[in-house]
Amino acid sequence: MSEMKKLMIALVGESGAGKSTSSAHLASRGFHLVTIAANLRAEATARFGIPSREQVQQHARETQATEGNDIYAVKALAGLKQATHHDIVVDGLRNSEELAYTRALAAKSGYGFALIALRVPSDTRFDRVVSRRRDGDPISREVFDLADQKAMGDGATGFQQNGYLMDAADHVIRNTGDLTELKTRLDTIIEKERT
Repeated sequence: MSEMKKLMIALVGESGAGKSTSSAHLASRGFHLVTIAANLRAEATARFGIPSREQVQQHARETQATEGNDIYAVKALAGLKQATHHDIVVDGLRNSEELAYTRALAAKSGYGFALIALRVPSDTRFDRVVSRRRDGDPISREVFDLADQKAMGDGATGFQQNGYLMDAADHVIRNTGDLTELKTRLDTIIEKERT
């Protein structure tokens, strides 16, 4: 009997698209969760207290300017060599260099790799962001739209490139249905990637 293929799944999408919900579902299926932004948020919190989204982005830009655009992927995945988990889900890649680093590390470590983009209309995402009441999230539509525009980036350069990453995805989920539908779509992708 052949050994089951190890998977590393990376999730991308704009704010409110369902990355955390998708990560939690995969974690419930035995995936080890790696959150790219965890170190970034911790650093921004130490610097600003309760940082706004703009302050988190400011801190990231300044750090990446000196340490490279893939620094937060490097930090988040530093313990992979010691990981004993069969599968890994990476929440929140933000640029092409993080993607390249993660994809190369997956290959080097013997994981199959897939990038999943979650796409949701902006009106739906705004409603989700407002209702989740996460510290630092924008509460006005104007601020939300401006943050979205910055996060989309300009092609494959800069510190944040959601547009590029979503276009580069191996799979796209239009996350406009209910939670059961999202979980079913994720499970279908996982089974497809195993083969």
